[in-house]
Amino acid sequence: MRQLALVTGAAGFLGSHVVDALLDRDFEVVGLDDLSTGSLDNLRDAGRNARFSLEVVDVRRPIGCRPNLIINFACPASPVQYGQDPERTFTTSVRGAQRVAEAARGRNCRVVHASSSEVYGMAQVHPQTEDYRGSVDVNSERACYSEGKRAAETVMAVARSRWLVDVRVVRIFNTYGSRMSLDDGRVIPTFVRQALTEEDLIVYGDGQQTRSFMHVSDLVSALMRLSIDEELLTPPVLNIGNPEEIAVGALARKVIRLCRSKSAIRICQELLPIGDAESRCPDIDLARKSLEWSPKVTLDEGLKGMIKEVRDRLV
Repeated sequence: MRQLALVTGAAGFLGSHVVDALLDRDFEVVGLDDLSTGSLDNLRDAGRNARFSLEVVDVRRPIGCRPNLIINFACPASPVQYGQDPERTFTTSVRGAQRVAEAARGRNCRVVHASSSEVYGMAQVHPQTEDYRGSVDVNSERACYSEGKRAAETVMAVARSRWLVDVRVVRIFNTYGSRMSLDDGRVIPTFVRQALTEEDLIVYGDGQQTRSFMHVSDLVSALMRLSIDEELLTPPVLNIGNPEEIAVGALARKVIRLCRSKSAIRICQELLPIGDAESRCPDIDLARKSLEWSPKVTLDEGLKGMIKEVRDRLV
């Protein structure tokens, strides 16, 4: 009998890629999204498949279907998006996690919950391991997201310990690839758009702050292992990301080179967002051991594919 998967945040960048991967693995898939930040364009391929259906509904409402698997992505995921409505961002993360846990309670239903590297905040250890508790300012502009993700992890921990729900929490580090919004403030799509339109690439701060970037296909491969492998024994929380770091200024130069752009780089030290971490890099030893997983796509390879996709969108 075909298994039923529910993907919350299905019309978003990451959720839509997961929908496609589940359909490729012969699941029946229900997508749930209120379309506040997601786009129906991301589900164009899935919409042609008879095994997919979309429910346009707020994840904070009770979930009506009875899936075998829930993958929870429901939450605005960029500073521009979550800064527009902090209360909605926080409650979507926390109440959404509660609704997902309730839907899985008392049933043979696995939950894969998308948390974020933002739970580590202005990290005082480097790279960040899963047992690091983080350094988060609860009053910062980013707290609606970072604290929402931390509280959602607590909801999932309670569901695991009290209700015996099979929950796997994934702390996702910076991920890029096709279908990203070009105007939500995330650095790679912003740089690619600016380079392709011959605008200056604006680097906040001095450009020496570092990030690590994982291609979406590598994330999806890890999520599929967590979701489908019945024999897999994993820790309750896993970092999923690419441990190779690059300075933001170096990333800008790389994007200009790969785009063959004439854009210049403009350093704007005064525009560095408050609470923006100096470095963000995952320790993925647990993922390597328990999932036998590590990222495969190099930054150059991933950027070339994304540049082609964005160029086609800009035509």
